[in-house]
Amino acid sequence: MGLPTGTVINPGEFLLVWSDAEPDETTPADLHANFRLDPDSGLVVLSRDAAGAAQILDYIRYHDVALIAPSDLTRMGNSPSGGCSTLPRHAARNNATVPLEPLFINEWMAANTSIVIDPADQKPDDWFELYNPNAHAIAWPASISTDDATNATKYTIPAGFSIPAGGFLLVWADEDGGQTSVNGDLHVNFKLSQGGELIRLYAPDLQLVDAITFGPQTNNVSQGRYPNGAAGLFPFMPCPRRAPPTSSPPSRPHPSRSSPSISSLRRTWR
Repeated sequence: MGLPTGTVINPGEFLLVWSDAEPDETTPADLHANFRLDPDSGLVVLSRDAAGAAQILDYIRYHDVALIAPSDLTRMGNSPSGGCSTLPRHAARNNATVPLEPLFINEWMAANTSIVIDPADQKPDDWFELYNPNAHAIAWPASISTDDATNATKYTIPAGFSIPAGGFLLVWADEDGGQTSVNGDLHVNFKLSQGGELIRLYAPDLQLVDAITFGPQTNNVSQGRYPNGAAGLFPFMPCPRRAPPTSSPPSRPHPSRSSPSISSLRRTWR
């Protein structure tokens, strides 16, 4: 679409354009584009005519918006990629504040010696899972998880990953980020310590979403929240959970108890 002749944006002001494919509704004070924005992903370009050629002044690219709770696309700074905000500010200064929604570091295994195999390289790697208790999916292209309290930006979850409502995201802590694949498993650039560790999860604006600290771990035994998302103690789980939680709380295994067989774990990742 072309802006009507005489359209002016004064310093510090904003110009609202309705992307509704209803250009006939345009008035000098109320502009309507001749196209609609794709609800999931797309590109918006601002250009001008320069000696008969289009000169790009600015653009913004967005993606995976449909996976996120009702929100708008918001630019902060000069990045051509937008972020999402649940606080729309049309025709006003953008608001970078994102209300925190609950998301939990729900289960982890820091001493996986044989029981859960990473399909990317057939190795028993450390892992943890994230749990989304909300009634809608969460997709944070800039979410950050880390095992280092002094480095909140140690790892950034790449675009394309989301956690469905009431669902889970498996994260392999194997220092092998190159094995990450969208619609597959997530691999971070750190491992978990069997002797004890902390894991922190941050929102894109670096607000702390969740954090857990655990002590020494037993080989092939996971630890986590019971029931899913619960606060307080973290029971040891002789069988790492890959399905809905058990009907009774798991208990810490006796040191002499043998590890569960692989056949007992033939379940699909949540």
